[in-house]
Amino acid sequence: MSVLRRNFTAMGNAHSRFIFVNRRLAQAINYTEEECNHEVSRYHESK
Repeated sequence: MSVLRRNFTAMGNAHSRFIFVNRRLAQAINYTEEECNHEVSRYHESK
């Protein structure tokens, strides 16, 4: 039982770390997308 619990906790920690990495990745993607849109709108304004 304790082994199972220990494995479950380790799995939970890995899962939360995975979610954290995914969240950071999503933030990075959103940030670059915003930057891209900003560049595009600036390009159209300069025309």
